[in-house]
This record gives sequence, C-alpha cells and structure tokens, in this order.
Amino acid sequence: MYRLSDSIRTAHHAEGGAVLDIEHGRMFALNTVGSRILELLKEDLKEPEIVMRIASEFGGDFEVTASDAKEFIERLKEHQVIEERPA
Repeated sequence: MYRLSDSIRTAHHAEGGAVLDIEHGRMFALNTVGSRILELLKEDLKEPEIVMRIASEFGGDFEVTASDAKEFIERLKEHQVIEERPA
C-alpha cells in the first residue's frame, strides 16, 4: 500500500495530470494512464488491482500493463511522490 508524500500536490484532467513537489520544487506531467494509476494508488488499491483496472480501462495486454505499472510505481517512489505504508 502506498500514500502520497506530504509535500505532493496533484491535479488530474482529461488529458493526464500534474504532480507538484512543493518541498523539492519539482513538477511532473502525467499522461492519462499515469494519472489514472496515481488516482488508483490514492484509493488504496493494491498493485494487482491497479493493473487489472488499467488493462481493462485502456484495453492493454495484462502482462505489458503489469510491467509498465510496476516500473511507473517504482519511479514514483524514487522521486518521493509516493511512499510505502504498512498494510
């Protein structure tokens, strides 16, 4: 399970979203899939549930979606956008 870091602010729109890290002065643009993954993370869904939803909503191959989602979540952790929390 993950949660947004305290210094993160997000905005979502039809074409994607934006992430603002007010502590480090960084901003990240998200495409529609990345924005949706971040929204699902904020809903406390586990990674397998997120992958199933993304594959279903965007019509992607499950294996490719799983790999891409895992990599995206790892990047969010590396950039301190999200942090792991106990289940």
